[in-house]
Amino acid sequence: MASYSTDKKGNRVVQFTGKDKRRKSIYLGKLPKRDVEGIVLRVEQLNTAAISGHTLSEDCANWVARLSESGNEWLVGKLTGAGLIAKRESALLGEFLTGYIAERSDVKGRTALKYAATKSRLLAHFGEDRPLREISAGDADAFRLSLVADKLSSNTTAKHVAVAKVFFHAAVRKRLIASNPFDGLKSTIHANKARDYFVTRDEADKVLKACPSREWRLLFSLGRYGGLRIPSELTELRWSDINWEAGKMTIRSPKTAHHVGHESRILPVFPELRSILGECFDAAPDGAEFVFDGRIRDGSVNLRTQLERIVERAGLKPWPKIWQNLRATRATELAAEHPGHVAAEWLGHSKLVAQKHYWRVTDADFTKALADNQNPPQKLLAESNALVAKTVLQTQARQPIAIEGKPVPRARKVQDTKEVTSENPGETRGFVDNQDSPDRTRTGTGINSPKDFKSFASAISPLGLVGATILHERHPLGDGWFALRFLFHPQ
Repeated sequence: MASYSTDKKGNRVVQFTGKDKRRKSIYLGKLPKRDVEGIVLRVEQLNTAAISGHTLSEDCANWVARLSESGNEWLVGKLTGAGLIAKRESALLGEFLTGYIAERSDVKGRTALKYAATKSRLLAHFGEDRPLREISAGDADAFRLSLVADKLSSNTTAKHVAVAKVFFHAAVRKRLIASNPFDGLKSTIHANKARDYFVTRDEADKVLKACPSREWRLLFSLGRYGGLRIPSELTELRWSDINWEAGKMTIRSPKTAHHVGHESRILPVFPELRSILGECFDAAPDGAEFVFDGRIRDGSVNLRTQLERIVERAGLKPWPKIWQNLRATRATELAAEHPGHVAAEWLGHSKLVAQKHYWRVTDADFTKALADNQNPPQKLLAESNALVAKTVLQTQARQPIAIEGKPVPRARKVQDTKEVTSENPGETRGFVDNQDSPDRTRTGTGINSPKDFKSFASAISPLGLVGATILHERHPLGDGWFALRFLFHPQ
């Protein structure tokens, strides 16, 4: 609990026990009692938040944010010295964004580029000298609408909004603003199926022939047949990562490195990769460490633009997301040839992510489905027709039959047992207890219940016979037999 006292000269002193369990004092001078009591309340709230780690209430956060505006920098300094608030950074948008991005040393590669792009958009819209606290939820809405007006795609707009949320969340954590104005704006990235493309092996062969160098053939092969994330997973690829005897290679992934256990993965050296890898290894200088030279690894070569030129040289039209669709194509192939969890492990993503962003339905899938369902074997169809005819004749003659040549246990009759149908509660049907008797065999048929009949109908339906029905009635001539009525319609 915070409290205050007054010395003989009328100076006010606020005292409290901090999270380090030490008694601390804040000297306020000769302030009116009402003002001191208000400060004591705020000190108590700040100290509680510091000890518990909870977020400040909006009211208290606004009070802290207004201290500088109201000319109370002296109080800000005392609260900072007492460890109740962090050292205040600039509350201007430009300076804050520059400082925040600079301190995010954990952000690498494409994420850093996204941060820089969103920063540029925010500064262009709001201006560098716009105070953070003056950006409201309505201003955030206006920023999003400006992105739409610039004809950015829905996913690109969502990415900028998501990064803006990160920026302003950091400002809340630093207590520069009370709340995040971008909270509540949708920032979900949806898979855009219109930009999906499956790169066939014929197309891949044409591109490989059009590649200007051995290095580019390897680069394209790693994307199409290795499923690597390009360019990020090329930067750390070393010749020592390839185990030629075991046929395995280690892929280090900067994108997933911050997830424990996902810093790297083991990928088979697929047959499509072994030849070109061996060719490049033989041509590499003695003592070479990395598979690719510095130009590709440091990003000085625009791989997307260059690959688009190669694809055009091959007589093809460049497809959307030119590198990502190579990875998605390989993910689809591997999932069709191997269990889903194996394919996902090799390419370094979860099955859920693969299903949402990578796996495709290809023309080959439709071709296979149509081939499997056309022209069922005539011999099998004839045998099924013969089995059906035999079943009907034996049913009429009350002769026992066996399914698949196996004797079937006799069903025991249960007298005076009725079943209420779900379709009509007032209607009852005869019911047969299907518990097997160990010392007898059935004198009826092997299709002795609706469940048996359903299995039988399911078996013959793919062969072109549909429309069989069953009458749930006990046959008057005995032994709990269910009468059958078949209505066959060749497909």
